[in-house]
Amino acid sequence: MEPVNMTLINNPTKETALPRYSAAKKETLHTLMKDQVFEHAIRILENHGSEFLTLERLSKGIGVSRGTLYNYFVDRKAIIEFVEERMFSPALAEMEYIAKGNESPTEKLAHLIQTAIETLLEEPKIYFELSATHTKTRRRTEPQAKRVSRIHTTVKDIIKEGIKTGEFIAMPLDLSTTIVLGSMEGVIDELGRTDTKVPRNKIVSALLTVIMGGLTGGSYVGSWSKS
Repeated sequence: MEPVNMTLINNPTKETALPRYSAAKKETLHTLMKDQVFEHAIRILENHGSEFLTLERLSKGIGVSRGTLYNYFVDRKAIIEFVEERMFSPALAEMEYIAKGNESPTEKLAHLIQTAIETLLEEPKIYFELSATHTKTRRRTEPQAKRVSRIHTTVKDIIKEGIKTGEFIAMPLDLSTTIVLGSMEGVIDELGRTDTKVPRNKIVSALLTVIMGGLTGGSYVGSWSKS
């Protein structure tokens, strides 16, 4: 493949040259631009917060015109959705993989909680800011709603299985699921809003004790295990 001219991305006066490139080269340019958008968006979220994530700031940070960004994203919401998809999808896929495994319901849910929380704890400020973008408006985009639904269904199915096997105490499924997910969201919310510094293993162990202990009626004896 021909080498990609990186100045095309960083020189707004050459935007019209993009259609003359081969499909393979345009796809490479597309990937490079999106990588730059992701990196700069993450930097803005971490240092300034979601309210400062605008096309104007992104274009200045990357070194392109706003018009160039519009070739890739129709608006700010599309950029936020792109960042969320890249941040959340791998963890969600891992959670669904765990749910389909051969572990017991108790082991599955504990494994899922540990995986999810450890992922969120890698960048608590960023996850908090992304969550805040739709919490403030109390509205979710369709992709956001689908991700939330997938998480809710995955956890709910494990709890349902655990009640059936007698590992979990019988409670309304939606209530139990909300308790599990609400506890996890509460931890990320607290860590994202404050500068609280607590070792990761202590956070995960505390959550497992509280959540799993409640679901099993106090019989849970597992603990955090280093991945």
